[in-house]
Amino acid sequence: MQAKWNRRKLLKRGLLLGTGGAIAFGGFKWYDWHKTPDFTFLENNKELLNALSETIIPATDTPGAKEANIAEYIIIMIKDCTTKVSQNRFIDGVKAINKKAISKYDKPYARCTVQQQTILLQQYASSKPFTGKLGKLEEKYLDKSFFYTLKELTVKGYCTSKTGATKGLAYQPVPGQYIGCQPVTPSQKAWATK
Repeated sequence: MQAKWNRRKLLKRGLLLGTGGAIAFGGFKWYDWHKTPDFTFLENNKELLNALSETIIPATDTPGAKEANIAEYIIIMIKDCTTKVSQNRFIDGVKAINKKAISKYDKPYARCTVQQQTILLQQYASSKPFTGKLGKLEEKYLDKSFFYTLKELTVKGYCTSKTGATKGLAYQPVPGQYIGCQPVTPSQKAWATK
């Protein structure tokens, strides 16, 4: 009889301890996502943001994201057009990838080789968000992931920049008459205007 009583007490205490730990962790994460974002970190790490965006849109026969200075666009969009939770998740993601680069290659992300940068960023790209109802809940309450936000802002920033629109995409300020069906050549660029 005494052994059962001790086992029950132990299970109750373990359950209370686990519940208390989960509540404390949840409270910490809530605070972490709703704190004042560290915008000075973004302002001081434009080179890092340009290196991240250059990994997504590298320079080839057309200029890359670094030449278009996408860091400025990303900072403005994060500061002015995203929620506090999304701002904190993005800044935490930028800090995390830089720390991972330092721990893995002994140098910051911006100083890594192109191959090392690609390997690091692919780890974030391969982490799949939840799907179905759980994915909808995650996006509703936690906003988009760091990598999704980075990729989205890089592509939008590049396509709307002067460098991207005029040198990376085919740009014709006044396209002329409407042609509903026009053949595309194999080396033709996408249109910068709709």
